[in-house]
Amino acid sequence: MGNTQLEKYAIIDQCKRVVQYFDVTLAFHSTFNEPLQIIGIIQDQFLVFQIEFTKGKYNSINIFHSVYGESILSDTRLFEVLIEQNLDFIIRSWVDYFLYNKQPNTEIIEKRISIN
Repeated sequence: MGNTQLEKYAIIDQCKRVVQYFDVTLAFHSTFNEPLQIIGIIQDQFLVFQIEFTKGKYNSINIFHSVYGESILSDTRLFEVLIEQNLDFIIRSWVDYFLYNKQPNTEIIEKRISIN
């Protein structure tokens, strides 16, 4: 296993999980904090999403980058839907974690969601 692979696993292990949906996780990492960024993890791979705001209102979700040049999914819609459906919780958790140094609670979603 190369250094890049070890670094990737270290980042995943250090993430603070915010939303758990079966084998998909949305999490924070201290190095991905401003603007509001959230890591989408599935199995042992991840992407960093950036939540965009215009004049204080939600605007869009963009893939900030695929870590180490890996593209884990051709379809990122599931991550986008999870972020959109849990946006208020994610924002509150981000404020608590990055501004008040509180550990985030994990929202566990057990009900199937539609990604159409």
